[in-house]
Amino acid sequence: SEHTYPCDLALLAMGFTGPDQVVDQGALPRKEGCFDAEYGSYIVNSASLSGIGTEAPVFAAGDCRRGASLIVTALAEGRDVAAVIDSFSSRLLLCVTAVCASLG
Repeated sequence: SEHTYPCDLALLAMGFTGPDQVVDQGALPRKEGCFDAEYGSYIVNSASLSGIGTEAPVFAAGDCRRGASLIVTALAEGRDVAAVIDSFSSRLLLCVTAVCASLG
C-alpha cells in the first residue's frame, strides 16, 4: 500500500536493484534504468523527473546513477554526494536565514 511520510530530507539507499518504483512513474528516461545525473554535481536532470512533479533537487550516486559497478566506486560516489548535499543544504539554510532576517 502507498504511504506519505512528511519530511525535510529523504535519503534512499536503493543499491543494485535500482529505483523500480520511480521507473514505473516514467521518471527515468535512460534505458539502463538509472537516474540521469552528471558526475560531479550528482543532481538529477530535472527533465528526467517529469513523472514525479517535484520542485526539490534529487541527488543520485552509485549504482542508481551509473548502473552496477564496483563497490569502491559506489562508496566514493556516496561520500562525494554527501558533501554535495551538505553544501547545498548549507547554502539553502543561509538563504532562508537571510530571508527571515530581512522580514524581521
